[in-house]
Amino acid sequence: MEYRGFSLDRFQEEAFRAIDAHRSLIVAAPTGSGKTVIAEYAIEKAVAVSRPVIYTAPIKALSNQKFRDFSERFPGKVGIVTGDVSLNPDAPVLIMTTEIYRNSLFESPDRVAHAQYVIFDEIHFLSDIERGTVWEESILFAPAESRLLCLSATVSNLEDLAGWIREVRGEALDVILEKTRSVPLRHIFYLRGKGILSWEELKSAAKQKEHPRHRHRQKQKRHKQQIDTALPHLVKNHHLPCLYFAFNRRRCEELAFYYRRLDLLTNEERSRLTDLFDRLAAKFGTARSAEAARMRSLVERGISFHHAGLLPTTKEIVEQCFASGLVKLLFATETFAMGVNMPARAVVFDNLVKFDGVQIDFIPSRDFQQMAGRAGRRGKDKTGFVYATLEWRDLDPPEIRRSVFSEPEGVESQFNLSYTSILSLYARLGAGLFDTVQRSFGVYQARRAEPRERERLAKTWMDELKGKLAVLRKLGYLDDGHATKKGEFARKVSGHELVASELYWRGFWHALDADALNVLAVAVVTEPKKNEWNAPPPPEAIPSKWKTVRMVQDLRHLETRHGVRLPVHEIFYDSAAAVYAWSRGSLFEQLSQYTSQDPGDLVRAFRQAIQLLRQLREAIPREDPLGPILKEAETKMNRDEVDAERLLRS
Repeated sequence: MEYRGFSLDRFQEEAFRAIDAHRSLIVAAPTGSGKTVIAEYAIEKAVAVSRPVIYTAPIKALSNQKFRDFSERFPGKVGIVTGDVSLNPDAPVLIMTTEIYRNSLFESPDRVAHAQYVIFDEIHFLSDIERGTVWEESILFAPAESRLLCLSATVSNLEDLAGWIREVRGEALDVILEKTRSVPLRHIFYLRGKGILSWEELKSAAKQKEHPRHRHRQKQKRHKQQIDTALPHLVKNHHLPCLYFAFNRRRCEELAFYYRRLDLLTNEERSRLTDLFDRLAAKFGTARSAEAARMRSLVERGISFHHAGLLPTTKEIVEQCFASGLVKLLFATETFAMGVNMPARAVVFDNLVKFDGVQIDFIPSRDFQQMAGRAGRRGKDKTGFVYATLEWRDLDPPEIRRSVFSEPEGVESQFNLSYTSILSLYARLGAGLFDTVQRSFGVYQARRAEPRERERLAKTWMDELKGKLAVLRKLGYLDDGHATKKGEFARKVSGHELVASELYWRGFWHALDADALNVLAVAVVTEPKKNEWNAPPPPEAIPSKWKTVRMVQDLRHLETRHGVRLPVHEIFYDSAAAVYAWSRGSLFEQLSQYTSQDPGDLVRAFRQAIQLLRQLREAIPREDPLGPILKEAETKMNRDEVDAERLLRS
């Protein structure tokens, strides 16, 4: 079977036939094997019969990329709605973050009710500790008339996931699994201080060093990594272009500037690449920024770096330069593997261990395969090369084997209804809300476990739900089995519903001018990183700081008393000086006077605050005097580098 001039693989043909039969399906295949073609076909079929289709993605970078790709493919028919972007929202092909889709199911069901297909990209994100519950809720409450197209990297419990979806939706669902890559991978190990090793040599080296049988990798101070990499070997063997993954932003930059000594371009390539860079920088209005100048000094050598701390415009320029094939060496954090479909001939791991927020440990097999899967360009390379770099202290063959060669970990339920979901569902289901727990993926999985384990899990979630209901009743969001005015308000402010709503009903938002209101909005939505420097803000920027901090602490104590496991986030005013300066018209580059935060982190915080301001404006009564102040605050925040729509409009 051919599609748009390409010969389809077996798994793609199977998926096309399922879509032709208007069936729901899960497609699991290695990274880079062509799952997006299946999404395109589902969209094409829906457009042909004038039916809407919804595409959801876990991260905004992926949503933005799909908006551009699908807009080229289906001109004038594509819209995007994320927290900070709304372009052509009534389009028949609508791209959303999964959170926006879940919220729409509750708040504006007509908007999503008639979709022929709902496409869940990266559905294995259901395992994400903080956000996985959103996927579960979206599947549980997706309209019966919509079919589901779930795209996933390979997972070990695919049939489990499929069985659960069939049960809760009461419909047939095809499972299409592909384990073979179109471009096979060759794994190469590089031991610092030793060089390239085969698997047998690596096991032999492990025996040479003292190696306790049970080593615990507690959080510990590790020595700075050396600039000792496989790159000279890789360049010598012409394994370029290369995507080099390092798990630390500063490490990405350090390596990029160190290897600037390698000149990887011909004069003709250099001319084409710098011309592309300059045109993009001019287009996005960043040609004179210090960040662009630093990046250009690398790009002219065929090298670049990419991480979440960069301005969105700089990331976009780097991505387009890498996509051109002229950037030969890109140093990136792991988010690049998930967000951007840009393969290379080789992938290098700077390390196989990373700090996961709790301890230092080997990376999960699923993460390794997602990143390694970027090696090998279809139609260009016969083999993709994957270099795994190791330190002597990490020579632990069983652990290395688990990361590199094992079956990817299964998807695990993270079901945990938010206050918004509880309020929305309580209005519809009343006490039947507790049945939702019984329909969760976690309880479905637990049926295969001991009865005692199933009971324990169900009881844990029931207790959590009871605790959250008690908190909502205590604070006046629920009364006599229905949502009160406060409850209806909170339903429209998802993500930070309890804190934002309490601030509203206690008069805090009303007491502030637009600039101080922006400071408070950022304080609600962000959490500072360690070792950041922030200037003290002027007193007028934080008139209600201690009262709001105490209010949130009281909320957290109330939740703890009622057994809520994950209480609301604390409120942090660390960025106040930078937010206040930005709100009052400061240039973005001037914000470095007020904070050491990376530009990309500031932009993300400001955009999250804008999303909150918009939600508040939609939730308040039309005659509320707070409305114009919220609008003024949003206008002050949403400009220049922070304006998320600017990139997509240009």
